[in-house]
Amino acid sequence: MKVVLLILGFLLCTAPVGAADSSDLIGSEWWIASRRDPGMLRNSIGEVRSFRITGEKGEFYTLELPNGQPSTLRKEWLHKAFEDNRLVSSKPAEGAQWWIRKPDLILDITLGKSPGPFTISGEPGAFYYLAGPDGRTVGRIAEATFNRYVQEKVLVNYDPAEEIQAEIRQQKIEAHKKESNAKLSAAKARAARIEAIKAKKWPADIEQAVIDKKVHLGMTEEQVRLSIGKPQTINESGGSWGTHQQWVYGSSYLYFENGILRSYQASR
Repeated sequence: MKVVLLILGFLLCTAPVGAADSSDLIGSEWWIASRRDPGMLRNSIGEVRSFRITGEKGEFYTLELPNGQPSTLRKEWLHKAFEDNRLVSSKPAEGAQWWIRKPDLILDITLGKSPGPFTISGEPGAFYYLAGPDGRTVGRIAEATFNRYVQEKVLVNYDPAEEIQAEIRQQKIEAHKKESNAKLSAAKARAARIEAIKAKKWPADIEQAVIDKKVHLGMTEEQVRLSIGKPQTINESGGSWGTHQQWVYGSSYLYFENGILRSYQASR
C-alpha cells in the first residue's frame, strides 16, 4: 500500500503545470503582442500574426493558422508565452479609433496631449502609427506598449468624455458628503463639550469663557486646561507664600498662585 501511495504521489507531483486548464484554451484565438520578440512561437506559426487553438495531443496543442493550415505548438512554449505577455486575446484593428482614458506622460509626449480620437493608420514592424482627428499621423506606439495601455484602460475604443464627467460629478458628491459628515461630527463634538462644561455648574462668566476657549482671571487649572488645552511647559516655584506656576503656551504666559489664575501675558 505504501509503495502504491508513493507512486501516485510521484505522478501527481510530475504532472505538467497547467494541464488541468488546457481544456479552457480549446477554441480560443491569440495574437502575437510584438513582432520583434515572438520567441519560440515562430517555430510553429511562421510569420502569421495569430492562431486558434483547436485541440491538444500529448505535450502539444493543435493549432489552426489564418490560412487554414494546421500546426502544433508545445504546451510549455505556449504557457511560457503567456507568462512573458507575448500573446494577447484581441488585435487592434487598423482604422479603429482610440481615446486616452487616463493621463499618461508617454502618451502626452508621443501624441501631443490630445485626448483623441486617434486612428490606427498602419502597423509597420513592431509599431502602430496613430493619426489624429485631422487625419495626420501624430506618432507611433510599440505594439507591446499599446496592448498594455488597452489592458490597463489607458486607451479605450469609445469616447470617455461623458464617463469622465460622471466620475468627476461622483467625486464631487463624495467630497461634499465627506465634508458634511466632518461638519456633523464636529458639531456633535462641540455640543458634547458644551454639555460637559455646563454639567460642572461653574459661575456663568467662567463657564462662558471655557466654552469660548478663552482665559479668565480666577480660573482653576482644570478650567484653563478645558478651555485652551495643556501648556507646553510648566515652570513652578514655591515658598512660605505658597506655590507659583508659569504656564507657557508659545509666546503667551499664564501665572497661577496656589492653583488660581491671577495674571497672564500674551505677545501680539
